[in-house]
Amino acid sequence: MLPFSPVLPYMRSREYVELEWETFFSNGRYLNAEKGWKGVLMANYAIANPRAAWDYFTRNVFRPEDLDDGASLTWYLANIGSE
Repeated sequence: MLPFSPVLPYMRSREYVELEWETFFSNGRYLNAEKGWKGVLMANYAIANPRAAWDYFTRNVFRPEDLDDGASLTWYLANIGSE
């Protein structure tokens, strides 16, 4: 999952990310992640569902504290938007 970069979809397949999401993070379970991990999880989920990730980062549910120290909202949106 880390580092989040444009090559991540070549290392983590859509099918793998979907399975991982359904197993561990679906149904709002990702909301239990602490600190910057919410942003990391949603950026990773963009491989499987870029619309859901984009909506997360551009709607009221996102908070700046959901970003880890090595990321920015601009970085995530630019990468998600290129999917």
